[in-house]
Amino acid sequence: MRIPKYLIALTLLLAAAAPARSESLKDWAMDLLHRFNKPKTDIDTTLFFQMKPRWFVSVTGTGRQLGVEQINRFTVGGTPSVLTLGLNERLYTGTGVNVGYGAVSLGFSTEVGRKSAQKNRLLGYSYFRDRFGADIQYCHIRQPLSCVMTLGSEGDADFSETRTVSSHPGEMRVILADLFYALNRNSFALQAAYRPGKVQKRTAGSWLLGAKYLQGETRLDPEDPFAVSMDHLSRHRTGQLSFGGGYSLNLVLFHRLRNQEGKTLRNLTLNVTALPMLTYYNKLTFHRTVFKASGQPDGDALLSKTFSPPRINYMTKMGLCYIHGRFYATLTGEYDSFVMKGTARMGKVSSRVGDVRMEALFHKWTTTLCLNYRF
Repeated sequence: MRIPKYLIALTLLLAAAAPARSESLKDWAMDLLHRFNKPKTDIDTTLFFQMKPRWFVSVTGTGRQLGVEQINRFTVGGTPSVLTLGLNERLYTGTGVNVGYGAVSLGFSTEVGRKSAQKNRLLGYSYFRDRFGADIQYCHIRQPLSCVMTLGSEGDADFSETRTVSSHPGEMRVILADLFYALNRNSFALQAAYRPGKVQKRTAGSWLLGAKYLQGETRLDPEDPFAVSMDHLSRHRTGQLSFGGGYSLNLVLFHRLRNQEGKTLRNLTLNVTALPMLTYYNKLTFHRTVFKASGQPDGDALLSKTFSPPRINYMTKMGLCYIHGRFYATLTGEYDSFVMKGTARMGKVSSRVGDVRMEALFHKWTTTLCLNYRF
């Protein structure tokens, strides 16, 4: 069995960080936590209040919706045709519990109410500290596709439109990574509305530099009628790398601190971040299912590959944090959008179908309410 490269890298990383025999695992873990939460000693106390790292427990509630819309324009026997595919989850509502120390946390959540998709998995990691922030997510959705197929132009005698839902579910896997870097380190704390640690006392803003990476894949079932009609089209993959800049503002609505222990701390801070980006790397690939002589699927092969021109995409983020002594609550909202365009030459099916001009939109919005207590 072949061992995945990421598993090898993770094993080596853990081995390198393993504690010496003379050091207990507990001492090593606490030392590692303190390194992640080492407080700044040179901050301006007229602008910030530095909270001491503490253990905390929190209850979260999340609402989310994500999906991809894909418009394919091509010709069939000289007739212009449009196929629109949608792979979207219904509204996701979930609740969970987090336990952590300072800026480091570990959580578990589960969906409540009606299922948002046949299969729904989401893993995430975020880290905000001073002028640097990172947000990494993995999404896996399994859900039937909605399909709209039009032949000809509206008003023509031979015009037809068919709306269906696939009998075989499709799958979407997405890795989304955002990196932020604040240029103003003297009067702006990037984490003030998202993580306990450095509390903003006065309203301040900062220009941001950002980078975004998205890798997505949509898979079709080999027996799906659409996949069969397109010469057993099996999956579409895309990868984008973007860079850009924007602005982030911490608006301090209320602040009161009567002693330096933080027991009387009252603070309400609103953060608004807008970060447009230009996608420089935009790769699109199509793959088709390969069959054995017996007719059973035997993997897939590359059908088409193309690089799209640069596109403008954007990310917006908002956070509201209220601190009342050892209690604090955060309300965050985020929206991501990725637009992709390209033309794919479909190889063996090009004589029947012609080149496919594709436009796709990946979208994701998330709202999270988190109630916390610091021990």
